[in-house]
Amino acid sequence: MKGSERVSIVGGDVLVDGVRKLSTQELAELYGQSVHNMDAGQATLGRFIKDSPASYEKVAAEAGDAHFNLGGAGWEAAQAKYGLNDGQMFELLNRPFLEEIIGNRRPVNFTQDPTLRPGSALNKELKYLESNGYEYDPSSMIATYGGK
Repeated sequence: MKGSERVSIVGGDVLVDGVRKLSTQELAELYGQSVHNMDAGQATLGRFIKDSPASYEKVAAEAGDAHFNLGGAGWEAAQAKYGLNDGQMFELLNRPFLEEIIGNRRPVNFTQDPTLRPGSALNKELKYLESNGYEYDPSSMIATYGGK
């Protein structure tokens, strides 16, 4: 995992905003639980919709796409256990997932239009992809790497 402005690794500790939150081993285990089908040729991102077949993780699993899913209960349990908020969880888990997708230049299918909810986690993921050379096509709701 690469460090960001908010996350650093010192020895075997993961610091968020300068405070130790968990070990690198705990982070690796948590990340391993949250990523699925990472050998797929495409990734899927979207909104979690409880008990809905249109929820991104169900769409991704059915298509065999790479996706991130810790599950609502798993997300909340990790937050409680390690004292993390949504933004810190994004830095520790979502960002490395996106970096892996970007590193492999995988196209990204969106199950909902990420431009419709500015400031949402999904919109933040799109912005991160775009800042790393991806171009989003709203007609297909697919982002592809265009180079940077």
